[in-house]
Amino acid sequence: MSEKTANLDLKRRIAEETPVMPSIIYNRTDKMNKFGGVKMSLVMLTNYKLSQLFYFFIVYSFIGWCIETVYAYLNKGAFVNRGFLYGPFLPIYGFGALIMIILLEQLGKNIPLLFISAVLLLSTFEYVTGYIFKNYFGRVLWDYSNKPLNINGHVWIGASLLWGFLGSFILVKVHPFIENLYYMIPSHVKPLAAGLALTYLVLDFTAASVASLGLNDRIIQAFQAARESGAVADRFEKAAVALSLGTRNVLKNIKTRWLP
Repeated sequence: MSEKTANLDLKRRIAEETPVMPSIIYNRTDKMNKFGGVKMSLVMLTNYKLSQLFYFFIVYSFIGWCIETVYAYLNKGAFVNRGFLYGPFLPIYGFGALIMIILLEQLGKNIPLLFISAVLLLSTFEYVTGYIFKNYFGRVLWDYSNKPLNINGHVWIGASLLWGFLGSFILVKVHPFIENLYYMIPSHVKPLAAGLALTYLVLDFTAASVASLGLNDRIIQAFQAARESGAVADRFEKAAVALSLGTRNVLKNIKTRWLP
């Protein structure tokens, strides 16, 4: 395939998958509602398709895992899996990136406003995530308790400012490149790759949740209890059979010796 043909093919893919409306937030008037006959005006938060958002989620989750792994290695001199999952993904980075893409991409040209918005949004998201994992999964993924100006150890002013800078940099510089990579993936490969990635994430999340909630021990204990109850039942059954046979022998002896 020549370079010219490849460029034309890439432009065709971009044209097919890029939304018509240029704005990230837009109004769409649907056809007549079959129930009431009234036109409905829906506010769409994003022009991206669900498949595109999932692709962004996977990519940024992996990038986040790489960042955290390198940071942990530089601090501790050893490999540390900083995430909740077993695999090389940090969903908190994926969800954080999606929040930025969906809600703040319009502010790309207004850097100060973009920075402030990123600080507020990502700090709120970080606090909620840290609270949920600590109180419902028993996992403390990060702890800022020893830092000044922290809130319950879940957020810290230094990290919040870093998120503002990182979020702004990603939207302005990184995301356009990531988006172009998506359009370069052949159309027939995308569904298969998305399906495999989704299956892996579901299995990984299930395994990590079972381990974090202590369900492994509970399942083992349940099997042991079932085995023990089965063993007890076998003992009772054997005892009942022995008692029945013994009673029958006693009655037979009594009948033979004492009854005419």
